[in-house]
Order: sequence, then structure tokens, then C-alpha cells
Amino acid sequence: MFRSICLQYFVLFGCITPVLVAGNPSPNTIVATIGGFDGPQGIAITPDGTLAYIVNFDANNVSIVNIATNEIIDTISGFSSPAYIAITPDGTRAYVSNQNGTTVSVITIPGNTVTSIAGFSGPRGIAITPDGTHVYVANTLANNVKVIQTSNNTISATITIAGSGLPYGVAITPNGAYAYVTDAASNSVYVIDTATNTHVTTTGLVGNFNQPQVIAITPDGTHAYVVNSNSNTVSVINTTTNMVVNTISGFNQPVDIAITPNGRYAYVANLAGNSVSVISIATNTVIPTPGLNSDFDGPRGIAITPNGLYVYVSSEDSTFVTVIFAGLNVGAPTNVQIRKIKNKFFTQTDLINYITWQVPATGGIINAPVSYQIYRDAGLTQLVATVLATSPLQYYDHNRQPNTTYTYYIVSVDQLGDTSLVASATIA
Repeated sequence: MFRSICLQYFVLFGCITPVLVAGNPSPNTIVATIGGFDGPQGIAITPDGTLAYIVNFDANNVSIVNIATNEIIDTISGFSSPAYIAITPDGTRAYVSNQNGTTVSVITIPGNTVTSIAGFSGPRGIAITPDGTHVYVANTLANNVKVIQTSNNTISATITIAGSGLPYGVAITPNGAYAYVTDAASNSVYVIDTATNTHVTTTGLVGNFNQPQVIAITPDGTHAYVVNSNSNTVSVINTTTNMVVNTISGFNQPVDIAITPNGRYAYVANLAGNSVSVISIATNTVIPTPGLNSDFDGPRGIAITPNGLYVYVSSEDSTFVTVIFAGLNVGAPTNVQIRKIKNKFFTQTDLINYITWQVPATGGIINAPVSYQIYRDAGLTQLVATVLATSPLQYYDHNRQPNTTYTYYIVSVDQLGDTSLVASATIA
């Protein structure tokens, strides 16, 4: 009762200039270009999201980038035309395929010492099981897939590919049960049961593949996306039926693909188009991204940070790696403002911080918020209110203390529960 009466007797006590949201770039725009590479190709990011390991095909080395600063902090030598790289789930080792050699190199993290595993022939695509126990390597020139046991770094199995022979890309389902292997020569995809290391079917999957190269699987394991370099398409496989259920066009020699951790978008490197395309997984359509239609030079490798915020793209015909801000699925509140209000009622005084904000821009990959959460701490542990998007975008924080500085942190929440970057404002 007291609260409702107080709101009728506001006396303006003061006003403060709002502290606006830190300048966030627009989704799908280039935010950094890192130099110092030499024919960069495959990229892998550590599970904690702090480092990117990028192979330099022409220089026979691997560069390490600090993601916080986007600077090269180390370069490791001792490779032979390194093409692809994968990091174990625990972040302790990176496996590198040496395309023009007969080995797979193992980088120990930290320390970055290198050892080699022999017995390969032109290895390319490389993938590690979710439990980190095995590494599957497309042994391109020998028409097979080699399996490395990570406990002792020895080859534990060799699986012959039944096609005409050019295994290229490898991806493993999130449950670790199956490995999908592209065969660029026979225009097919093979499925391997990882428990037995045998083919699920005696022939490869068919369905409009045309020189398939890299393959990526959605985080929920329901679909595999295959880039077809010769037909400028991406094929979508239903992993339950192992049938091609969609073919997406509109690319320009696609050679690599990566899917965001939330499974909603796929980023495709277009080698001939010097561009990057973005696929909406929900609709299997290409989203217009004018900011990504150029500024690359033979994009070859692509990887996404574990938080889904940044996409790293290597340009093999250059000396640079490009960083794209992928954006969040819901934008942060804008124009956050705070006013201090003193409300007097008989002998009582209520000091109120009155907070208002405006809706974020929506459209493209940005969803409209369904609610907003307000916190009093940067760690977002002290939730003080949830305001529905259909309500007035305001909050009255009552019974504040005089001569005290307050900072509020507001995030947008979309219909799937994803939150935005934080908007903050402070009042003394």
C-alpha cells in the first residue's frame, strides 16, 4: 500500500547523465585484422576461449593468437605444410595434419613443444572425439582414415574409404558415436561407427555432393553441413536417416564451415568469392551480410570462439587473419538512464533510483527481447527485477541510501532464454 501511494507524490531530486552501453559493433562486421601470417589455413581455438592456434601452410609453422588482444604471442616451428588443426576438449594438446608429409604433429599445451606421429600419407581433415580419447585423420593420399589413440599417440585403427579415394574432411557427432568423412573424389560422404571403426553403410551417402570438403555437425547432433566446392552449395544431412534433406545455394567455392555453439548459424568461407556467408540453421537460408562480402583474400579456415561472439577467418593468399563480431541473438538495451527521486509521505522519505531504457535494434540475426533483467552487480548474481518487454521499460528501486553510488546492469532476454551483452549505468 505504501509503495503505490508513494508513486503518486514524486518530487524530482536530481538527474544524471546516462552511462550508455559500451560501443558494441554491429553483428557480422569485421572488428580486427591480424597480420604476421604466411598462408594461414586451419584454425582451432582453445576450449577456454583464450588462444587461437593458426597453421601457416607456406611457412611450415603454427601461430598462437591471444584472443583478448588479437596479437600473435608465439610461433611454433617443425611442421610440413600444415593444413588443419584440432585441440583436445581438455585443452592440453593440439593435433596438426601435415598435408605434404607423412606425419601428424602433436603440440603440448602449455609449453608448445612438438612431437610427431608417423604413418600417414597426405593427411588433411582432423577431428577429436568429445571424450578426447581418439583423433580421426583423413589420410587423403592413402584413401583411408587413421585413428590415433591419444593416451599413447599411436595409430590404433585404419579404416579404408570405399569410394574412388580422396577423403578430405572429418567431423564427429557430439555423442562421439559416429565420424562423418567427405570423399572429394567420389562426391560422397561416409559414416563410420566409432565403436567398431567400421562403415555404417558399404557405400557413401549420395545427394548432390560435388567435391565435398569440410563438414560440420550441429551441437545437438541432428544435422551435418557439408560444403561442396565445385557446385557452390552446402548440403544438409539428417544424421538420423543419413539422407540429404536440403541443399543451400548462393556460395562461391565454399571450402570451410563452422557452426555457432548455440547451433543457430553456420559461417562459410568462400575461397573464390573472398567472402564469408552466414546460414540460418532454422531456415537453411543465407542471411544477407554486406559487411562480409569482401575484405578477405582466399578465405580458407574458419573457427568460432566458445562463447559464440567472434569468428576467426584465415586468408590463405595473404598474411592476415580476420576477426568477425558474430553478435548475439538478442541485442543489449540502449539509452539506459537513471534519475534520483525523493518521495516524502508524512514522516517517511523514500529515496528511489528510477531507471529507464529503450529496446535494442532487431532484425537479421537479432531477436526481439521478451524481458529484461536488472542486477546490482557486474557478476549478474544479484537479480533485483525482471521487466517484461510488453511492460513500460522502467524500474523504480526504492529505499536507497543517501550519499551512495549505485550501478545497475541490464540484459535483454530473448524467447529462447539467451541474454545480451550488459548495459550499465551509474548514479551517485
